[in-house]
Amino acid sequence: MKRDTVSSSTAIAMPGKKCITCICTWSADVLSGRCWHIKGNHVIKSAWVIGAVLLAAGCHSRPVIPVNRTQALVMESSVLVAGITADGPDIDSDGVNASARASLYNESHGPVTLNYRFYWYDAKGLEMHPLDPPQRIVVPARTSVKLNTVTQMPGARQVRLYLYL
Repeated sequence: MKRDTVSSSTAIAMPGKKCITCICTWSADVLSGRCWHIKGNHVIKSAWVIGAVLLAAGCHSRPVIPVNRTQALVMESSVLVAGITADGPDIDSDGVNASARASLYNESHGPVTLNYRFYWYDAKGLEMHPLDPPQRIVVPARTSVKLNTVTQMPGARQVRLYLYL
């Protein structure tokens, strides 16, 4: 007697016989034309086990909210309309203090008064408090200015610059 084992997600029907449709392993007795379900419940149990393992693995990962290079500079649309463009902040650290620098460019024909604030984040991407106070600067027409800040918060590893009018 010859038997074939087939894995399928569709019904397997032998000549003159019907089989149940599900994702499982079927064994077909080729000589007699019979088929029967062997491991249907094991597939469902395996899916639950795999899901539980993935969930447990996700619970053990450390949460990190990175401030990547594209998120380091936030500008309100009114700043762009006023003719201000900027480079994202560069950060330096000497182990205790961290400093950040950014360049602003006024491409308009008149001076623009601009408000800004630096937000500092630790290595996990969590915002550090107390926040630096908002600052104000006048950027003369057709010139550039540099913004500088230093934080004395230990653990500051990332920075974000927020610009608004």
